[in-house]
Amino acid sequence: MPGVCGTPDNNCSSGNRSLHIPSTFIGGPGFLQVGATIVRDPLHIALGGRMPCTVVLARHGFTYWNARKKMQGQVNIPLNDEGRRQAHQLHDQLAGIDFDVCYSSPLVRAVETARIALDDPSVPIVKDERLLEHSYGLLEGRSYRHTPWFYLTNPANDYEHHPERYQAPIGGETFDQVYARARSFIDDVIVSASRNYDAMLVTAHGGINCAIIGLIKGIPLKDFWSVKQANCGYTVMEVDDGTITITYSTPPTKVH
Repeated sequence: MPGVCGTPDNNCSSGNRSLHIPSTFIGGPGFLQVGATIVRDPLHIALGGRMPCTVVLARHGFTYWNARKKMQGQVNIPLNDEGRRQAHQLHDQLAGIDFDVCYSSPLVRAVETARIALDDPSVPIVKDERLLEHSYGLLEGRSYRHTPWFYLTNPANDYEHHPERYQAPIGGETFDQVYARARSFIDDVIVSASRNYDAMLVTAHGGINCAIIGLIKGIPLKDFWSVKQANCGYTVMEVDDGTITITYSTPPTKVH
């Protein structure tokens, strides 16, 4: 795994551009704080300093199945009107960053979120299957709560409340398989590919994003959902010579 620095939950740096932050900035070399804005240090650049890459990891916007409390998994469900509104809000929140590239789950809800958040057709969107949501197999399309007898006796209950005991249903993925995809993406994209860019957007899903953040922060499987993002929630990272520093995360949301 790449090196990991401290992860102050209420601090946010800008990457290569300015980004409004909610509180005191804690970050790496090459940045200056001017009021509530972080900018790159021109002296550091003039002296030949290599600036970190800003990586923003975001969850897709709301969907009809989110509203119905259905397990989406890898079913290709689009955003609804609320999801598109959230994606536009995400665009406003990230307006201070000029993204060079976006990596997205191939599922339409993640791609549409990326397109709205970027609002710039010149930024390439790379669809990467490692960012697909956790596959729930036969449970996909089932409601979390509309059939209580099923909910109380099926593996989804352990999936949410005791992930360390979760047994994947037929056709579904284990947590080890999801972690393997997340680890590969961290190594190949967040660490390696980021060396070629100043700023990168990543749009994916609640489960796979928890796996990525959990691996970076060293969170045990039993606490997998402690960093679950709300729809269009996001985490900001600075990646510098293989070291990942999480500088800001929107507040986590509760599990169903």
